[in-house]
Amino acid sequence: MKIKELNLKNFGKFSGENFQFEDGINVIYGPNETGKTTIYHAIGALLFGLEKGRGRAAKNDTYSTYQPWENKTWYEGSLKFETGGKIFSLERNFYHNEKSARLICETDGEELSVEQGDLEMLLGDMNAELFFNTAAVGQLKMKPQEIIYSYLKNYIASVQEAGSHATDVVKALNILENRKKTLEQQKKKRAAEVMAEIAKIDARLELTEKEIVTCQAQLKDVTDKKVKADAEVEKEEIRGLFARIMEWFRRLLFGRRIREEKQRKREELLKIEEKISFLRELLGEKESQQEELLLEKDSFYEKLHEQSKDEEIKAIELAMDRIRQLSMLRKEEVMEQLLMKSSEALKKMTKGKYEKLLLNENEEPSVWDGNRSVKLFQLSTGCQDQVYLALRIGLQDLFLGDDGLPLMFDDAFVYFDDKRLERLLLYLSEGDRQVFLFSCHKRELRILERYQIPYGKILL
Repeated sequence: MKIKELNLKNFGKFSGENFQFEDGINVIYGPNETGKTTIYHAIGALLFGLEKGRGRAAKNDTYSTYQPWENKTWYEGSLKFETGGKIFSLERNFYHNEKSARLICETDGEELSVEQGDLEMLLGDMNAELFFNTAAVGQLKMKPQEIIYSYLKNYIASVQEAGSHATDVVKALNILENRKKTLEQQKKKRAAEVMAEIAKIDARLELTEKEIVTCQAQLKDVTDKKVKADAEVEKEEIRGLFARIMEWFRRLLFGRRIREEKQRKREELLKIEEKISFLRELLGEKESQQEELLLEKDSFYEKLHEQSKDEEIKAIELAMDRIRQLSMLRKEEVMEQLLMKSSEALKKMTKGKYEKLLLNENEEPSVWDGNRSVKLFQLSTGCQDQVYLALRIGLQDLFLGDDGLPLMFDDAFVYFDDKRLERLLLYLSEGDRQVFLFSCHKRELRILERYQIPYGKILL
């Protein structure tokens, strides 16, 4: 992709300014406060849009930083670029109450839709976050942010046809992990509810068992009384002749009293028998109630056991394992491709001093000098920046291929000495990728002129 023209109708300090760019290296030179960083961010805003932050975040966001100095409701710009052999014109109104975007192919006159993803397709599915972590390097921001490794993992996970982009594996895993956590929380809640019900049943069982023990004790006591009463009756029936004669005289003398006494004993015996019957019936009810409670308790334990075999959680775990397996299928191949591209850039930038760029399992870079691996913290800050830049170039080549976005550097070479900068510019001049150098120093201009490297120049 090549950017041909930038028109800042009203953006930051610029109003009605037009900038023309060359296909190769472009130097945008000017002292501080002349608008270099404004142009740098304007290109990014036109390519990827500009959102107004909310609350405290709005005070320092890009939207607020580059609001027009005059007439803040008129916030517009346009960009003309070439990709795939065609010229496109992109216009944006950034004002948050009137946001709009218009994309036209000037080659054939077709109007495309930004909202439906036509611009995204032209940019190779590149977004602002990925752009500013690969192709665009801000001041003191050579090191890519950690988010770039999530994009790399997604790319590695691609098992689709060549040219298609990776499924968002990190996002998919996060969704599955969140779903799993939700299910586990629900499972824990259900288990707590079941255990609470079991505790209630245990309390009722304890009460029932006490009632059964009391009932059994009462039944034994009453049964013993009946046995004693029955024994007395039996004793009377087997008495001898003399005892019966004496009983006959007693009845003759105290007949009424004896009859009343017998009646009282019969009534007591009847009450004893009724109480025995009642206690046996009550005991049966309590034992049945105990059995029902035990069955109910068993059913709750069965529910608890079933919950421990949650099929959806197992399915999610299997899906996550499968995604991780798929994400490893092309890892070796993709990492080899990335490190080959990055190593090629690093070797040229360091004039062969470091032959290879390496990444460990934790995405920590190191370099190979032909004899040993050197960790990043062992290198100078300028060399570290070379490593990060080589990694950025490799990442963009990996994600976008030959038709990548222009490389943009906004005063990014603070730690580069003249020799490092010289080697970098020679390396950049060898390729056909468009390059933007925003600088307040004339070092870039002197080096380009010394080596007679063609470049476009904009003086602010």
